[in-house]
Amino acid sequence: MVNMHISTSANSLDFLKGKTGVYTLIILIEKSITQLEIGKLGKCDFHKGIYTYTGSAVGKGSSSLYGRISRHISMKKKLYWHIDYLLSSSMSNLKYIIYSETENKKECEIVQNMYLFSPKSAISKFGSSDCNSGCPSHLQIFDCDIKNVIEIVRKAYERADLKPEFHNLSI
Repeated sequence: MVNMHISTSANSLDFLKGKTGVYTLIILIEKSITQLEIGKLGKCDFHKGIYTYTGSAVGKGSSSLYGRISRHISMKKKLYWHIDYLLSSSMSNLKYIIYSETENKKECEIVQNMYLFSPKSAISKFGSSDCNSGCPSHLQIFDCDIKNVIEIVRKAYERADLKPEFHNLSI
């Protein structure tokens, strides 16, 4: 069974301050987005569906779990990372944040574990332009409902010997 917590602002994430780890965002795109500018990737199309984006947060300050996750839920930020551009679209809806504490970069292992469950790479090199593990993308799209995506993410974390925590951003 998945343990869910409600959190809707950076202030409610204070318990993450000073912690490092890996995280996955579950994003719902209810209507296709065409020709969205994604930094150096250029204009990209996003089909309707449920997406996951996985990243590492193994540093301090803005590179910690608190720093990364609070940035992702903030609407006031300079667009820098690929995911910033997608989340800034009014057509994308961040639904869940899943994370696990670790001092090691585990994002590629989580992404590769999720590929065992047949997701599609959404946009080549999205969030993985500096990846040395062969990940085609750190953004994936799934052809199943959100409950199944949550279960897939849980399994991917457990397969990496991590205990995922789930935060529901919907009220």
